[in-house]
Amino acid sequence: MYRSTTRTAAERGATALLKAAEAHEAEQDASVALADSNRAAQQAILGFVAASPAVTGYSARNLHFVYRQFTRRAIAPTALDTWAGWVQRGRVVIHGEKAAKVFVPKTVQGQRCFRPVGSVFDISQTRAMGPAEWADMLAAKRLERVELPDARTLGAACLEAFADAMRTQARERFGVEITGCPAELLAVVTALADAAASAKAAAAAAPLATDAEAALDRF
Repeated sequence: MYRSTTRTAAERGATALLKAAEAHEAEQDASVALADSNRAAQQAILGFVAASPAVTGYSARNLHFVYRQFTRRAIAPTALDTWAGWVQRGRVVIHGEKAAKVFVPKTVQGQRCFRPVGSVFDISQTRAMGPAEWADMLAAKRLERVELPDARTLGAACLEAFADAMRTQARERFGVEITGCPAELLAVVTALADAAASAKAAAAAAPLATDAEAALDRF
């Protein structure tokens, strides 16, 4: 007998609550990750950004959040992508591997927000697929094959996109115009985001905080 798979209102509500709790916990972890940032972390982040087109537009806080999750599991991230992204590139996530959570950039009514929580995997958590397996997986998941350019070309393109994203964050969120190499940009935006997060935490702890302090962005 056919059994309906439509979820009830209660089930949908429970799922929404779980997702909200997950997002709240992720936000707290992201703040801790940013506060613990150091030069070594920034250099490591630049390293995986150069090999990861999927994360070049992420905020400094988001990138530190992803980095912290991997290092806490003794994984040194070098190239990141989503499950589907790896399949498109001819690799598949090894069964049992755990993803790092990430806030996915979205635009709602013309404004960028990071509310949805997505997942990314490091290349060390994947394995290469043979030609036949790759073709079958692409067909089964209705995905298109992605041929990545030469590593040096890819790195230059990713770092250029990353630098543009860092400049945009500094300008739109903190009102600061910055120039320089990607390492300097990440360091500056990281410091700005860390200061904003600290100020917001202080404002939340003090009921008499000014409106200016309370209005600081999370990212």
